[in-house]
Amino acid sequence: MINDQGVIGQVLHVGSTTSRVLLITDTSHGIPVRVLRNDLRAIASGSGELDKLELRNLPRNTDVQVGDLLVTSGLGGRFPEGYPVATVTRSDYVEGKPFAQIEAKPLVALDRLRYLLLLWTDKKPEVHDAEAVVPAASAAGATR
Repeated sequence: MINDQGVIGQVLHVGSTTSRVLLITDTSHGIPVRVLRNDLRAIASGSGELDKLELRNLPRNTDVQVGDLLVTSGLGGRFPEGYPVATVTRSDYVEGKPFAQIEAKPLVALDRLRYLLLLWTDKKPEVHDAEAVVPAASAAGATR
């Protein structure tokens, strides 16, 4: 789900009169992003605050700078590639810690939403029919 400024979140459930949405800042949400300046890929995780995302588990020498624009990477197939997500607001490290501390501010003012655009793709995740594969394999093993 996006608006004219960037990515907002994912629609979890659609009802007849209401829908449930998971915002990108929710603590249970992660969105694959890339730094537009250098194509570095990461996962932007929700912090629980409406104006903060975190890029976790990146080495402290990672080339991420304050002001870098984060866009959707397209990995995972949930979000199309290239939609704006956030701007990096903090990029530093604490001595003795293995990972950088990187924070970003979503481009969308999530507390002032008015109009939204819902996006979906025709792509469906690949599902392998395990029931069709397992009996064939066990039948082949039984005939030996």
